[in-house]
Amino acid sequence: MSKGKKRIALGGFFQELGKTFMLPVALMAFMGLLLGLGSSFSSPTTIDAFPFLGNSILQVVFKYMSAIGGFAFNNLAVMFAMAIPLGLAKKEKGVAAFSGFVGYMVMNLAINFYLGLTNQLADADAMQKAGQSLVLGVQTIEMGVLGGIITGIIVYNLNKKYCTIQLPDSFAFFGGARFVPIITSLVMAVVGIILPIIWPIFAFLINEVGALIHGAGPFGPMLFFSGERLLLPFGLHHILVATIRFTQAGGTMLIDGHQVSGALNIFYSELQNHLPISHSATQFLSQGKMPTFMFGLPGAALAMYHTAKPENRAKIKGLLISGFIATFITGITEPIEFLFLFISPFLWLFHVFMTGFGALVVSLLGVNIGNTDGGVLDFLIFGVMQGTQTKWYLIPIVGIFWFLAYYFTFKKFILWRDLKTPGREVATEPEYTDAEIRTSGNAGGYDIPGILKALGGKSNIVTLDNCITRLRLIVKDGSIINDEELQKLGALGVVHLDDTSVQVIIGTKVTTVRNGLDALLEGAEPEAKKFQIGAPLAGKAVPLTEVPDAFFSTGMIGQGAAIQPTDGQVVSPVDGVVTTVFPTKHAIGIKATNGMEILIHLGIDTVKLDGKPFETKVAVDEQVKVGDLLATADWQMVADAGLATVTPVVVTNFAEYTNVGMIAKGMVEKNTPIIEVESA
Repeated sequence: MSKGKKRIALGGFFQELGKTFMLPVALMAFMGLLLGLGSSFSSPTTIDAFPFLGNSILQVVFKYMSAIGGFAFNNLAVMFAMAIPLGLAKKEKGVAAFSGFVGYMVMNLAINFYLGLTNQLADADAMQKAGQSLVLGVQTIEMGVLGGIITGIIVYNLNKKYCTIQLPDSFAFFGGARFVPIITSLVMAVVGIILPIIWPIFAFLINEVGALIHGAGPFGPMLFFSGERLLLPFGLHHILVATIRFTQAGGTMLIDGHQVSGALNIFYSELQNHLPISHSATQFLSQGKMPTFMFGLPGAALAMYHTAKPENRAKIKGLLISGFIATFITGITEPIEFLFLFISPFLWLFHVFMTGFGALVVSLLGVNIGNTDGGVLDFLIFGVMQGTQTKWYLIPIVGIFWFLAYYFTFKKFILWRDLKTPGREVATEPEYTDAEIRTSGNAGGYDIPGILKALGGKSNIVTLDNCITRLRLIVKDGSIINDEELQKLGALGVVHLDDTSVQVIIGTKVTTVRNGLDALLEGAEPEAKKFQIGAPLAGKAVPLTEVPDAFFSTGMIGQGAAIQPTDGQVVSPVDGVVTTVFPTKHAIGIKATNGMEILIHLGIDTVKLDGKPFETKVAVDEQVKVGDLLATADWQMVADAGLATVTPVVVTNFAEYTNVGMIAKGMVEKNTPIIEVESA
């Protein structure tokens, strides 16, 4: 094997393996919410505090939610056995996932056979002590999620090697994809015999990892959470997280007669059985992230806003607000982290340290809040709603100090080192360039062909995948990737794991970029269809990022442009039918004949004026042509009320198109094309 291929096999395998963990973990996080809600509302403590929740019908619903929520926890290993080959396989993904289930069951049946043959099968009341458990009705070695991971990796390799195998004519029926579950059952039968022999070695190594962290005493959470942040840029943090959450490295406890391993497994099991939540488990879960995710990173975002040049603050506000929402509510931190990761190693190391230190502090204070994400949802459901015994009230107190520490550290260091964080870049021209307008604030459309070209072209791409915020690629030559051009086209950063493994940080719209690249990689690029939308008003065309409303400036409502009006006549920008006329007359929706759904929002927050400045000239279901009068507006009345007159014009079904971009700047007349929409 060549040196280049070895790099692909090593770097590519680990980054893609980490990505496959996200499917079962995402389900587990959602099921955990059901489990958390059901368990909290059916717990005696909550019922004592809110007696109306003791209603028999409500209790049936809550206990049902708790029972369903326990599904992912009870079957996590088999989910990993199926998710890993599903995520890693490039061909016959369905067959790979099916074979994962077959392999996992055959492996456990083989283990059961070996244990029975060697008289090692423990009695029901002694299984936990012997390190055995029931897996889908089969008594086997208690391997936790590692059994599923071992199966998944083996099945992935078998699928890759044999999914296209050609057998002799007499056995042709069993060839191709049908051969994968067959060879899987044979191989995993052998693995199932070997595992009981060598498992004591695995158990020793796992215990050593646990001993390293737990042996650190109160510093264990700090080592874990700092390590997780440190590994994040390389995409390898999933491995460490899965080890602590789901294996003996995260602790082992006897719960309701069953031996449970892994910090997250222990937490969910205790929650499901209405047992006191173990601090030894939650110290490695959500509570450790909360000071940083809910308070620290928002403080960093505010510092970047305040250190931005005053004339640029309106342009970056939407970017920072969307990052704040992501980290505070859901615990997705990369939109903020990658704003400073590649600019200042010091700030990144400060962030790594503070994340671990925050986990240490809340652990020492005795906080008991579990789950996975570390955002406000976990805080409310698994902290506040579980009662004061979780000591949830300490999180905001610690959080205030973390907010201040991040804010002042980031502000001082950015100014001292003159870091080019968002809004502090050196302006090379007074006006927006066309490229900036088309990708303004990562909220508009992406230049997919441009991104592919910056990646070295179609011939340079070996594999392409994505996780929540990143493109994950294996390329033939990483040195020809144009990092600077990718960032100009909207990427938050580029990570080179080695010569061939590359991650491009896009943000939460990564799926849009991935789908566009897939379309280009699958064959000849289809001829794009382009549609133009005219200005419904005369005035100055400006990017949405200059609109003083986060819902428009971040692109949450739609993509397009805005007009600073100089005329009170509002005309139709397209041929189509009126779909919406708001009762307060401040917004009109039109569906164009080509399917585009367009919203014209007259001013910002003008709903407060109850329609007084506006007079509509059309009704719902009325057909309109380009230039037809839709409404008139008294902009002076809007301005006298202290409200912005800037009028967003957005395509609300933008996700159906490959690109929605602004094509005009400065003063425009009515019907002047200002937006271009592309579809494949």
